[in-house]
Amino acid sequence: MLYILEAFISSVVPVASIFFLGLWMGRKNIFNLLDASLFFKFVGQIAVPAIIFSILLTTDFSQLDLNLIWFYLIIELLIYGFGFLVSRFIFRLDIIFSILIGMACSFSNHVLFVLPISVFIFDNAATLPIRGAISIDCFVLTLSTLWLDVVSAKRDGKAVNFKSYLKNPLVISLFICSPFVFGIVKSPVAFSRLAEFIAVSAAPLALFASGILLSEKVSMRGVKIAWFIAGAKTILYPIVAFLVLLKLAGYSFESARTILMVAVAPVGLMPMTFASKYKVETSAIALSMLWTFIVSLVLIPLVAGL
Repeated sequence: MLYILEAFISSVVPVASIFFLGLWMGRKNIFNLLDASLFFKFVGQIAVPAIIFSILLTTDFSQLDLNLIWFYLIIELLIYGFGFLVSRFIFRLDIIFSILIGMACSFSNHVLFVLPISVFIFDNAATLPIRGAISIDCFVLTLSTLWLDVVSAKRDGKAVNFKSYLKNPLVISLFICSPFVFGIVKSPVAFSRLAEFIAVSAAPLALFASGILLSEKVSMRGVKIAWFIAGAKTILYPIVAFLVLLKLAGYSFESARTILMVAVAPVGLMPMTFASKYKVETSAIALSMLWTFIVSLVLIPLVAGL
C-alpha cells in the first residue's frame, strides 16, 4: 500500500502545484481570464490533438480486451447522457452548456492521473485497458466536438458547414495517425517525438488556466452545478461502473481494477477547454475539477490497493 501512496503522491503533487499556482496568480491579477482563454485555445487546437496522436500510436490494440472497453464506453455514455439530460431539463441550461456538463460528469482525467499511477504500480498488461479507454475517448471527444460545432453554428445563426469540421485539429489528428495505427505506413520517429513533445504541454497549461478561472468569484448557480457534476463523477459513475463491470459483465475486481480507477478519477480537462472555446460559464466546471480532485485523493489509492 505504501508504494501505491508513493506513486499517487508523485503524480498528485505536480498537478496540485500547477493548479494552485494558477489560482494564486489569478487572484494576484498576474494572469487574467483572457490569458486563460489563450492557454485553453492552445490546448484544444494543438496539444490535445498531439495527445490523441501519441496515445493511438503507442497502444497495441491486438492485446486489448475489447469487451471491457465496450462496457467502459457504455458506462461513459450512460453518465454522459444523464449529465446532459439533468442539465438541460432540470437546470434548464442551454444545449452547449448541457453537453459540457455531460462531458464533465463522464470524462475522467485518466491521462494525467490514472495512467502514470498505473504504470508505476502495475505491469504493461494491466495498463492496457486505460490506454484503450483513452483511445475510445478520442473518438467520443471528436463526435462531441461535431455536436458542439453544429449547435454553436445554429446558436450564432450561421449555416452548418461540415467541410470546416474536417479542418478541426482533432479530426485531422485522427486522419493522420490512422495509416500508422493500422500498420499501413510506419510512423517516422521524428514525427512521433514531435507529437509527444507537444502533448506534454497540455496538462500543465490546462491546469494552470483552470486555476486562473477558479480565481474568479463563482455564482450560486455555478456552485449548484459544480455539486451536481462532482456527485455524478465521484458517486454515480463509480457505482454504475461497479455494477456493470462486476455484476452484469462478470469481470473480477482484479480484471476491472484499472477501469474502476478511471471511474473514480477527477473530472478531465477537456470540458474546461471546450467551455472556454464556446464561451460558456467556466467556474462551475473548474470548481468541480477541484472538488473531484480532492475526493480522488482517497478513492484512487483505495481502488488501486484493494
